[in-house]
Amino acid sequence: MTSQFSAPDMLDRLKQEFEVQRSQIMIAKTETERIKSELNEQVQLGKKYYDAAYFQNIKIHKLLEVNGRLLKILDDTIPLLPQESQDMLRREVDLAKKVSVTDIKKRIKILHAKNSGDQINTADAELYIDDEAKNASSPLVDGKRTRSNGDQMRVEDDANEPNTSNDDGDEVMDLNGKNGSADKLNNENLPEDKRVPKSLKKRAVLTHDQSVSSISFSAAGDYMTTGGKGVVKMWDTTQEALDSITNPSTPTDSILKTEIECVKGAYIRTCKLSSDDKYMVVCGETKEVVVVDLTQQVPRIKLTLQQEDVDFHYALTLSLDGKYCYSCFSDGMIGMWDLNNGDLVRRLIGHEDSVSCVDLTPDGTKLISGSLDKTMKIWDAHEGRPIETYQMQSRIFTLGACPTAPSWIAVGLENSYVEVVNTEPSNSKNYQLHLHENCVLSLKFAPGGSWFVTGGKDKYINTWKAPYGPGTFRTKESNSILSCDVSPDGKYVVTGSWEKMATIYDVEF
Repeated sequence: MTSQFSAPDMLDRLKQEFEVQRSQIMIAKTETERIKSELNEQVQLGKKYYDAAYFQNIKIHKLLEVNGRLLKILDDTIPLLPQESQDMLRREVDLAKKVSVTDIKKRIKILHAKNSGDQINTADAELYIDDEAKNASSPLVDGKRTRSNGDQMRVEDDANEPNTSNDDGDEVMDLNGKNGSADKLNNENLPEDKRVPKSLKKRAVLTHDQSVSSISFSAAGDYMTTGGKGVVKMWDTTQEALDSITNPSTPTDSILKTEIECVKGAYIRTCKLSSDDKYMVVCGETKEVVVVDLTQQVPRIKLTLQQEDVDFHYALTLSLDGKYCYSCFSDGMIGMWDLNNGDLVRRLIGHEDSVSCVDLTPDGTKLISGSLDKTMKIWDAHEGRPIETYQMQSRIFTLGACPTAPSWIAVGLENSYVEVVNTEPSNSKNYQLHLHENCVLSLKFAPGGSWFVTGGKDKYINTWKAPYGPGTFRTKESNSILSCDVSPDGKYVVTGSWEKMATIYDVEF
């Protein structure tokens, strides 16, 4: 049988197939070289990872060894401390053991964003707030009492700063959803006492002869008192009276009801109205605490509380039943007075410097005090027995207990921070709030407990969502804000200024 291909044709075909095979071999060779090069790179990278893992493993073992030694030291040291400090340290150690890798990564991410100025993710905001507040409270043992000359707490030291505001004296900044606010405020479908303010609108400016260092609303909210130097003024705050003020930016005394001379020649630090509005208790930078009878047509002083060894009274509060008054002494003690006969029932001893502020828990069973010794103390209100002490970073100028969550206490400090402390032993989460630019001089919770306000030497009044405190908005006045209060219905905020005036604001939700 004869082949259909000639010899030359067969040779050409073999040449073509050879060229194809040679081309494929060259391609395979090139691919092999590439793979070999990548393999070498992977081997080198693997060696680097191995070396890094080896040294990291050594570091981990060293850290574990250090951790073991520290735990051993703690185990040996904790039993030597007072019981309250033992409990606190054990809680902190337990919390530290529960920190996960995820938490560490989040904190690294937050720190990187904070240092680089990037936006912090909303999902990490609460962790950021909590992470910033780890310096909050730690129990201490009550120390030995020492006297103070008290000059550190005089109103004069709050600095007579020049007026640098605009004509209205106000600068409003909305912090809703930023600058410390972790969530966008939404008051829809909330009861009135749970809503959080979105702004303040000036209603009236009230003239005063001296700086307004104290403000207090009556229980019914139909009038309020402002304290200056030696004189308490009573103002009509009924709706009709406030509506009669046509120009909210012009200082006025048109709603002034009366003036009461209480502590002659001295600045009034606190004036408190009884729950039935029948009497008022006033203290200031003088030896006396004055009880004023408000049931008469003309208010008159009916009782004076005095101890010769007390130089000044910086603050006071009243028991819920109105039978007792707790006043803060400049020598670091707190006096418990019987308002029926004026007797000093007992002295609460424990602070080492002047006691600057005091409040009661909503149930009236515990007394809370803040001092220039940088400690906050919790006392049994009836027995005067110290229960717990918390160390702060700076001197304490003001504080208040949340009306609806009594374990939460907000504390205003000299270093411009507001510490929100949870006194519940089972929950040690605390928060540190940073919006003020100078010392915090006044603080007040709204009656519903859903928000609170703070005023400072930086001229700002800040509004915070309770209890953990993200800022909602801030309003700037023309001078230092020495005092503030919230009306019983939560509709008005009043501030007392160094600039001899009190300002009434409508709260807008």
